[in-house]
Amino acid sequence: MLGDKRNYIRFKTILNLEFKPHKIPSEYLHGIVTNFSYDGLNFIIEILSENFNSEPKETLELIIKHPAKDANISALGEIVWKRQVNDKCCVGLKIREMDEKAKIGILEDAFNKQVMGD
Repeated sequence: MLGDKRNYIRFKTILNLEFKPHKIPSEYLHGIVTNFSYDGLNFIIEILSENFNSEPKETLELIIKHPAKDANISALGEIVWKRQVNDKCCVGLKIREMDEKAKIGILEDAFNKQVMGD
């Protein structure tokens, strides 16, 4: 695809997410991961119910809820872009730190659901 800067294939997936600005005392906000790749993810939040003031280049602390493994996965990511769409905020995030085994597990599950029809 022309103009696509992605290095890795992105897979559609739905995962619950909690996030907050890195190293800033605040409560975690709630979002939904909509797609995931080896080096990034997209998530959405309801902007009417959440106070989300972070901007591109800001680092977020993440807790990704992986229901298939019944696990919470910690990660750090940098906001690449942020857009408001109706009553939601869509965010593109570059993964900076995440357990490799957990990342591969999410990718395998997403691949199986999307490509293999599981």
